[in-house]
Amino acid sequence: MVAFVGTSVETSRANVADSDAFRVRAAAQNAASIAIADIWGDFEAIAQGQEQLWRLRTHLESQGMSNQSEAVNPKGSKYIDSVGLAANKEGRFEIDGVEIERLDVYRVDNWDSTDIVIEVDAVTRRGKDGSTRERRSSIQEVFQIAAPEWDGLDYALLANNINCLLCHTNIDSAERFYNTNGMLAGSFDSVKVGTIESIHFRADPDSKVAGVMLIGADALLGDGHEISDWSAFNLEGAAPSAGGSVEKIMEDIFGNALYGGLDIFDPNSPSSSANMFLDFYENIDLTDYNLPTSFPSPFPDDGGYDPATGQPRTDLADNGVIDDTEFYSTVLGSNGKLAGGDISVIPYGDKIDRSNEWAAMKNGSDPSISGITQGNVYLHGTKNDPIILDGQVAIDGDVIISGYVKGSGSIKARGNVYIPGDVLYADGGSGTSRTYGMASDGTENSLAIAAGGNIVMGDYFHRAWGKGDPADGTTSGSFNFTMDELAIFNRMEWIKTQPTLPGKSEYIQTGEKTVEYPETTTERYQQEVPTYKWVPNGEKTKKWYYKNVTTSNGLPAPYTKTTTTRVKDYFVWVDKKVKVQSGTRKVWKTRTVNTGRMLTRIDPIMAWVTPQVDNPKYNSLHTPRYYSFSEDTKVPIFNKKGYFDPATEHWVSDERAGNDDGTWDTSKLTIANPDNTRDSILYNPDRTPKAVISSIGPKDGWISEEVMADVIHHALNGKPGGDKTFEVNATLYSANAIIGMTPGSDTNLTNGKLHVNGGIVAADVGLLAPMGTQVNYDGRGARALSITADSGLVITRRLSAPRMRQ
Repeated sequence: MVAFVGTSVETSRANVADSDAFRVRAAAQNAASIAIADIWGDFEAIAQGQEQLWRLRTHLESQGMSNQSEAVNPKGSKYIDSVGLAANKEGRFEIDGVEIERLDVYRVDNWDSTDIVIEVDAVTRRGKDGSTRERRSSIQEVFQIAAPEWDGLDYALLANNINCLLCHTNIDSAERFYNTNGMLAGSFDSVKVGTIESIHFRADPDSKVAGVMLIGADALLGDGHEISDWSAFNLEGAAPSAGGSVEKIMEDIFGNALYGGLDIFDPNSPSSSANMFLDFYENIDLTDYNLPTSFPSPFPDDGGYDPATGQPRTDLADNGVIDDTEFYSTVLGSNGKLAGGDISVIPYGDKIDRSNEWAAMKNGSDPSISGITQGNVYLHGTKNDPIILDGQVAIDGDVIISGYVKGSGSIKARGNVYIPGDVLYADGGSGTSRTYGMASDGTENSLAIAAGGNIVMGDYFHRAWGKGDPADGTTSGSFNFTMDELAIFNRMEWIKTQPTLPGKSEYIQTGEKTVEYPETTTERYQQEVPTYKWVPNGEKTKKWYYKNVTTSNGLPAPYTKTTTTRVKDYFVWVDKKVKVQSGTRKVWKTRTVNTGRMLTRIDPIMAWVTPQVDNPKYNSLHTPRYYSFSEDTKVPIFNKKGYFDPATEHWVSDERAGNDDGTWDTSKLTIANPDNTRDSILYNPDRTPKAVISSIGPKDGWISEEVMADVIHHALNGKPGGDKTFEVNATLYSANAIIGMTPGSDTNLTNGKLHVNGGIVAADVGLLAPMGTQVNYDGRGARALSITADSGLVITRRLSAPRMRQ
């Protein structure tokens, strides 16, 4: 999609005595507008809906328009023959009787945009009054082409697919949630929850959204089946105002948000009170809402700039990897600072795998970091010594952050971001009187985090059901919630690479066979059989009566299972009887006997058959991004013991790939091996990679799993006041995954509850909080992050000025 901003050109001016000079300038501007439209039209034709800046630059290069950003005297390309202007009888190009003598074009690439510079010389040798007089005009028009700002950060929760998180969740506005001024009731904007593809609910959701839910495709049960009866769900959206609108959050007299039952948008009868939109993209023209279609990298995959030459590296574009040139081109203007607390920068190549190294990192080795930092960074603040935020900083590595923060800033990390424990604003007040987002000294507190890798929260090693060893990505470790989510995310990527998918297996006839069998007949005959009766033998025996007893497995919801068992209740003494023969009787019976002849028949051949069905989600150009637990572990894909339903266009299978005892069920998994270049899932026949692998583990194993477990324990053990709710105050963004666990067992340092003040926005979101999640949207974080859309360009006329004729 392309939008022209400010490109209208005046072609007439009333009541001007001498209009010739204006007419020449207007003709020159028209010529420039025609030229930019022609340049864009050519690109649009070859881009086929994939209008990206790096593609535009590649196209312009192929048309002879090289980058002139380093040129002292930029050299333009002659373009006048390409725009299709009309020619006069002398063969000169004209617009409204004005000759266009020269039309040259050149481009100037900036790190985040491309300028198309068009220079036009125009002349008229005859005035409108018929006199012969010459008027000349030379102009320079500059059209800036750039990607628009991505609007997905307007959401409290946004992902490609959401499962499990909306089982027991409340989603609200942070501004409303912490408001103490009753006069502002009813003035807070409603919030948005969105899924680009689908949303999965368990059978017993208990969630409230103080706003609207926008679902790009279908709403499904956890096993992939469509939801047919919404009335069975305890799921609520925004309550409409008296005017029938859900634009604002309605409140009661006590300041509590009001919720309403699901009001599913009906395209045949559009209503402003709708709080759920299914198949959103089919009805987008009927609503005022917008739902993004992708998750752009915080570091645009356009190749960036070579700092040595100043030239764009379009050869590195669209490879699914954050190249050095892309990272540094994006963060070039980062000039913020982090200070206070405990800060440690771990240089590339250094390892934290011993207790003394962990102790040194924990105590902080650097007083501050600013601008762009190379290496992996550890950040931990306390209430008395918080991390001080001041503007945007960029980290060329992984980040571990926990504890208190103060000030306003953003962190852009090239690698993974780990949030092992609470990240809390050093706000004033406490409890219900907390001055959210404001320190007691008036400092505004706001944090936004963008990860080029993944954002990993809480104890991602935690054993499933507390059994076995912690998860480590191998079959010897637990197949916990983290592993389950990775396997499900990987299946979604795998599906996009398959032209056909296995459908539901059926027991059907696959052929016929001839069977020879003996002819039989039935005959009757008499037989004498004994008769019996029951008689007391003089002894007594117990007659038991039973009752049903129900027991629970003791797991928290939604994993609670109950079992009903029939057990003995009480007994009474009764006579013991024995069975004795009382006589005989004759009975008629029938039997089958062979006649001695052989016959033949045709029998069907039956077998279980799994059909292959066409995959509407197949994309031959898609480069899949698979997840692994660490860089040295394999890629689990939950794509067995399930099938693709062409009616719903979704995968149907068990909800979990692991066993109830926390072990791996390899019968449900395809295990792809990054170390095997013959693996057809990850490599082409020529053994070149055809997929990108994103590990949630630290890059190059710079911190060992044992030490990371200690980091998590240290962060959680420092929770204030014995509060075991896992709280994160930040807007979180990743073009990959936001994944993590908040264990709820009494033996852990968390109570199973997750509270996020900010937003959760990522391509894949897998967060487990069995005792409930509270997300309060804070739009300030969205404004702190500058994320550009990965498709679509905007053209703006940046300059229109006269120039000296050459």
